Amino acid sequence: MTAALPAAVSWGTYRLLERTLPNHFFIYVLGNGFFGAALSVVAIGLATTAVMALAGAYPLDYLLASYTPYALLISWGEAFSTGMVITIMAVYRPAWLESFDDIKYIQNK
Repeated sequence: MTAALPAAVSWGTYRLLERTLPNHFFIYVLGNGFFGAALSVVAIGLATTAVMALAGAYPLDYLLASYTPYALLISWGEAFSTGMVITIMAVYRPAWLESFDDIKYIQNK
């Protein structure tokens, strides 16, 4: 769950942005690097809350008060750091990013 769910959310965000928004470097970095990472962390935080509540490990009210808000706060830090790393990699080492294409996002813009 902690590997497949964030990867699926990130890939889904990438595909949604690719279909709906124009191909632009800023949209790639902000959408995939920042918002994709934030949504992934939020999704895993909510899924973990649900699994722990359904398993009876903790009461739901305790999880909503003591765990879930911190998972949401962590999403900001994850989004910021991932956005910076994606930007640096797209500028200096674009071949390291599987979904990034210079011709598609930078040329003729």
